[in-house]
Amino acid sequence: MPTQTGNVQTGIVSTGIDLTNCVSYFDGCNNCSVKDGKVDACTKMYCEKPSEPKCSQYATGSETTGLVKNSS
Repeated sequence: MPTQTGNVQTGIVSTGIDLTNCVSYFDGCNNCSVKDGKVDACTKMYCEKPSEPKCSQYATGSETTGLVKNSS
């Protein structure tokens, strides 16, 4: 499971997740809104065992990896 470092509130997240087209982010415990590719506001729930962080909704409305594929 990837570890998360940095301050989620300022959008500095080191999980390897591309938040460019993400509109809703799950940090492993809390749901967060994303604005301009940065985590904006999050719930503040206690979580004894965090899950894997992920973008839970992309701007297109589908859950994807958020990675850009090379079109060669």
